[in-house]
Amino acid sequence: MPASLLGKVAIVTGGASGIGQACVSALARAGAIVLAADLDDARLATIASGTDGKVTTIRCEITFNADVRSLISAAESAGGST
Repeated sequence: MPASLLGKVAIVTGGASGIGQACVSALARAGAIVLAADLDDARLATIASGTDGKVTTIRCEITFNADVRSLISAAESAGGST
């Protein structure tokens, strides 16, 4: 596990599928505190259930300022460092 990712906070938009989901998995395996943001609630639920609490999932439309502010607040509350 790269020491540079231990305790770091990572936000992955589009984290419920494809490259985003692969990034979520890789970052979690490397020890990062991962917030996976997406619009697909069903896929986010699947990701959350398969990560043993290592990933926090957040419904987020990145074109909506309020959603982005909520995502940033969640990242700040997650602890670790960015």
